[in-house]
Amino acid sequence: MAKKMSKKISKKTIINKHTNPYFKKFLPVLIFVAILGAALFIAAQLTARQAVAPNAPESEPEASVCGANVVGKCGQAGGCSTGKMCTKGGIQEYVMGKPIYKYSCVINKSCSTTKICYKRSCINGSCIQKQVTVPSNTNCQIISSCNSNAECKPSPTPKKQCDPSVTLQKCNGNQPQVCNNYQWVNVGAACEFGCLGAGKCLACKPGTTRCEPGDYFSSEYVQKCNSQGKWQNIKKCDINCAESGGVAYCTNVAG
Repeated sequence: MAKKMSKKISKKTIINKHTNPYFKKFLPVLIFVAILGAALFIAAQLTARQAVAPNAPESEPEASVCGANVVGKCGQAGGCSTGKMCTKGGIQEYVMGKPIYKYSCVINKSCSTTKICYKRSCINGSCIQKQVTVPSNTNCQIISSCNSNAECKPSPTPKKQCDPSVTLQKCNGNQPQVCNNYQWVNVGAACEFGCLGAGKCLACKPGTTRCEPGDYFSSEYVQKCNSQGKWQNIKKCDINCAESGGVAYCTNVAG
């Protein structure tokens, strides 16, 4: 009996001698891994709890990024949809003695990208006001097209001044005009020497004279501006044509 017990004790001692050194060697590593795993688990739980939105009717759960670091921000910047702000609520619960707050996206007027304006426009001859939704940067004072019913009365049809199928062009003094949409409209600048019947400018002043244009030695004709504003040869010079004081005449002096 004593021998058997001695053998068992000796065998246990041998096992302990071989096992304990390895166990003691890796024990710190095992403890570190266990602590790290617990820390990561707790952190994940805290993040998940922060993302939980209250069930209140005025709020709505949004993206999990709505949290302590984006409180007071609107839209995507706060992890919310357009028109909502990331808002900090009350304490939801305590974890390891630390309060966990509620964070949720709540509708906030300061986050809105639109606003309401009253737009007035002419409808069937009356200035009618309607409520419209416009971008928040719109100036409500300039979107209306009328202020009173008087502004909505149709403009009177202008009286016809001409008919293009009858008379297309005319002169108004020295100013050529054309019939456009039954109204006389100026065309170009006023004529220097006068305007003739069908809206054509005269090439010269009727009654004036000049020597035929060209080289001085070849000006054989005296020309006169006729009633149509055109130059006509009226006299052929034997030697040459000369001009003095705005009057053209034949001369016997060769150029």
